[in-house]
Amino acid sequence: VEPTFVALAVVLALVAVAGLFVRDLGELDGLVPPAEPDFVLSVMTCAAWGGNSDSGYCNPKYDAMYQKQGTLLDPKERRAEINKMQKLIYDDRPYIVLNYPNVIEAHSPKWDGFVLSPLVGSVNNLSTETLMNVHRVE
Repeated sequence: VEPTFVALAVVLALVAVAGLFVRDLGELDGLVPPAEPDFVLSVMTCAAWGGNSDSGYCNPKYDAMYQKQGTLLDPKERRAEINKMQKLIYDDRPYIVLNYPNVIEAHSPKWDGFVLSPLVGSVNNLSTETLMNVHRVE
């Protein structure tokens, strides 16, 4: 799977899973595996209203783009369509993003092979890359 979809998945992960509501502004928190963004993209469709949608956002233009991206086989074409979807969501602002958390890690220089995953760092339940690559430095 190409990591080029990771940035979109990370941005939309902030949109994907509802957290606690504080006053009129929902605080969102959730992690979505960054490899395939289809689920995260589907949360913003009209069909998700009353189900996975926590904002009630519905835009037929977005729905058409969602359907189109699902048929594209060329990764560059699909990425371009997903980027358009991301811009539409950004412009429509169904959510207000309050912050983008930083991932800060410190490792002993005696170990190497840590593979960072967006939002969650190198040791997480979304990826086994670090567990498969970490090793003692000789």
